[in-house]
Amino acid sequence: MEFLPKEGYKKILVACFYAVLGGVLLFIFFRYLLKLLLPFIIAWLTDPLAYFAGCFFGKHKLIPSVSPKKTIEGSIGGIFGA
Repeated sequence: MEFLPKEGYKKILVACFYAVLGGVLLFIFFRYLLKLLLPFIIAWLTDPLAYFAGCFFGKHKLIPSVSPKKTIEGSIGGIFGA
């Protein structure tokens, strides 16, 4: 009552090994995906939040000789937004 020859078992074991390995790698990738992307997400959100805080609350110029439209309130909004 042997369904597969002995070589068939080796192929099944190799296929199972690669399936489990792929599952483990996908688990690790999705588990740490947020940790990998978090610095980029913070950087992407800081700039628009600083812009909107500067537009709504900006009164005091930060360094007019370097960037005339940047305000202290905008930089504080970007820091708190991050």
